[in-house]
Amino acid sequence: MSKEQAGRFETLPTQEKPFTGVLKVPAHVVATSISSNVTTTPLVLLENDIIEQLYGDFRKSRAGYARAQTQYLRLKELVQNNAASGKDLLDAETDMNQNFASLQEAESKLLQLGIYPKELNEMKAGEALLICDIPESRIGGVKAGESTIIEFNALPSEQLHGRVTSIGSSIDPQTRTIKVGIELSSRGGKIKPGMFAKVSITENETLGISVPRTAVVNAEAKTFVFVCTADTVFSRRAVVIAGDNAEEFFVVSGLNKGERLVTKNAILLKGLSFGY
Repeated sequence: MSKEQAGRFETLPTQEKPFTGVLKVPAHVVATSISSNVTTTPLVLLENDIIEQLYGDFRKSRAGYARAQTQYLRLKELVQNNAASGKDLLDAETDMNQNFASLQEAESKLLQLGIYPKELNEMKAGEALLICDIPESRIGGVKAGESTIIEFNALPSEQLHGRVTSIGSSIDPQTRTIKVGIELSSRGGKIKPGMFAKVSITENETLGISVPRTAVVNAEAKTFVFVCTADTVFSRRAVVIAGDNAEEFFVVSGLNKGERLVTKNAILLKGLSFGY
């Protein structure tokens, strides 16, 4: 490439600096809570029949375990006072353990959906619970208690605020994502189970190399930048991105501090590099 041609591409040296990314992901409402007309306990409305069945199974298992545990403790006291047999106590212990196993299974099925039973149990009237899927590479920037901005498809003119309440303990092996729970006000019943939304989460500040969005190109399902290795020589470099905001991408591999990065007209180098 001639010096005149190379002059069309502006470059800047890469450097490490603090970076705060904004993660934007789709979400859906899995539960809302409303006041009951017959009890002081709010009614929890769930997104679909599958979740309703799983939550119902959990509640039944929890009640069964509580009964079995009470029976076991009662018989244990009777045995100590020679008022019941050891066999009765053994049978009660077996029943208690079986009920506990059923409770764990029911809870595990809900957790796989990103739903923590305790969150549903403690929902107050007028609250809603959303679930979103966070990429494995970005989960380190999300923490419980963090504020979020939520925009609903059904409420295009409103920007709502929520709070991260839970971070899943397992990764979906197919999508490589982790489910995160977010709590917010149901806005007087405007928000309903099954609604879709977009969630924005401000990630923790990280020190590293960030590059302008104009420096990044995509091709063949990969992400690339171009590095100036000599006055008229540019090298294509595959990079891995783990964060972004309105102006920059955060690069976790593929670039070293001090390398001269092409920041203008990178799209032209893409065409030359791939022969477009």
